[in-house]
Amino acid sequence: MSKKIDPRMPKEVGSGLYPVKSPWDKMISYHDAAHYVQRYTNVVSAAIMQAFRMLVPDYAERSQAMCTNAYNRLSYVYQMIPGYPEMNADELHMHPFMRGNFVGGLIGDAGDEDLLMCGRVNDFGTYRAEKELDVCYWDLVGSELCRSTTQSLQACADHAAKLRPEGPHIEYHMVEAKGCGDRHCRIVAECRKKFPMPPHEQWECFGPVATENQIKFTKEEDCVDESMMFREETDYLFSNGTNMEKDWRSAYPMVTRSYGATYILPTLDDLIREGKLTGEQVDYAIHCLCEAAGRNVRLSSLIKSNSPWRSLPFPLTPFPPPSPSSAAVLRTGKIDRRSSPAAARISPSTSPSFSFFRRVITFPRMPFVSYPRYSLTCSLRRRLPVPITDISVSSFPANVPSTSSTLPRGSTAPTDNPSGIHKGISFPLWTAT
Repeated sequence: MSKKIDPRMPKEVGSGLYPVKSPWDKMISYHDAAHYVQRYTNVVSAAIMQAFRMLVPDYAERSQAMCTNAYNRLSYVYQMIPGYPEMNADELHMHPFMRGNFVGGLIGDAGDEDLLMCGRVNDFGTYRAEKELDVCYWDLVGSELCRSTTQSLQACADHAAKLRPEGPHIEYHMVEAKGCGDRHCRIVAECRKKFPMPPHEQWECFGPVATENQIKFTKEEDCVDESMMFREETDYLFSNGTNMEKDWRSAYPMVTRSYGATYILPTLDDLIREGKLTGEQVDYAIHCLCEAAGRNVRLSSLIKSNSPWRSLPFPLTPFPPPSPSSAAVLRTGKIDRRSSPAAARISPSTSPSFSFFRRVITFPRMPFVSYPRYSLTCSLRRRLPVPITDISVSSFPANVPSTSSTLPRGSTAPTDNPSGIHKGISFPLWTAT
């Protein structure tokens, strides 16, 4: 075996990191790929939030809808999955003497680390907890998302407390948000019996708190830009206050599971069920916004890289007119195949055991996938030539070779038009760089 060092292979960050191969045979470290996925998915989420703002113009109504859905969605996980609360408590080393719902701080801290949102826990006690983030990839989506994240954390904390001895109930509140231009994201949780404040609506969990004088601010020079699992001084391990440790493997597939759109799309689904919106309205708005955003991203990448048009791994074909069926792929995760029905079979179909893994997506899924519009269809993404290069990272190639977009990925054979869908309307190509 040759000992020659492949110049395409990036240096490792930590130990045992596997490289990711792009459609152009570019070798990218897992570290870089994870960071890019976080930014890419939330650029997409920002476009979807704009569609949400057009559909629901009132800020308070929009924020309340997202907060309600976030709390109910996480509650569903704890209520419907047998053994999930116990598994979560064991994994995070929640000690038996911990009382009340302040243990939700452990859940939020570990989740932030998996999402590469690095920072620190400044306070963690029965009556008060404080978490400060230096990095937040969700900052460009909007403050409505910032509000709703406090409610997903509140739901986790409330349900985790059911396994603990009875104790104080604390309310999770966002004091600062990078999505609003602040230097940090800061969540402060307080027990209202000890630190009283006037009652407020669920979506108003945002702003000043009773213990403002106890907030601990980190100086700019002491801030960090990498999670503990990617930092040498922490031995490339995340460790919390209860001696729970994990490495970079825990970040995958969390960076593909949780992002801004996973809060927005289920909320739109709720509004459709309540009769406040129609599926056609939502599909049309998402299609229009994502098409425009995708065009802008693609043209911006050409300008920045000085690449000729022919170097693109996909054609710059005109987009077809918006149609509910095309945008529905994004919102519902399902493909309407009625426009091009398959020929009738005259022989028995293949056995379910043989065809099962071709019909069911194999990306790891969150337990609450029963929400039909919760996530994008991963099987559709895998068959499309979506590049894994970040236009904002100088380490990525400036010039892309004019390789055919039909290069196979793994054992999947290339197809010209997967699932009978025109490439111009597929969601990954709307936002491809």
